[in-house]
Amino acid sequence: MIVKKTNLVPLKIASGWFISTNNFVETDISENGDPQRQWYELHEDLFFMYKTAYNQIEQKYTYENWPCLDVSWKGVGDPKNGFYQLCILNTDWENVAFTLTTRNRAIIQDVIELASQGLGYTEEVPAIVNQIVKHLEGNFDLTEWSCIPN
Repeated sequence: MIVKKTNLVPLKIASGWFISTNNFVETDISENGDPQRQWYELHEDLFFMYKTAYNQIEQKYTYENWPCLDVSWKGVGDPKNGFYQLCILNTDWENVAFTLTTRNRAIIQDVIELASQGLGYTEEVPAIVNQIVKHLEGNFDLTEWSCIPN
């Protein structure tokens, strides 16, 4: 069996972020896509990053009180009915600040890059969420995405 090379989605991530999961690949979700590849590549854990900072006093990196960003595919292995979901968290799943859903990979790519450039402390999350929504409204058709600022 010949396995085709899978390309990761190219991302411009600002320094200070730790990427713990990167399975965010250029999957063809159209009807012309390879069903086996779609089943394998469209799953919950696509991408996860969190902001880190060096604690001078404790002499270690910490991620407490720093935002996180998670990307998953809802509808595992189902390119026809599934969609990307991106969440910006205030350090844990109890504090989801923003949820974005779309089938457009470019939207997810843009939001990851915007968030990595602007997010610092968790207190900055609401302002960045507003910037992200304005960016989406100005650059993408409103029928291509939906979001829930929490």
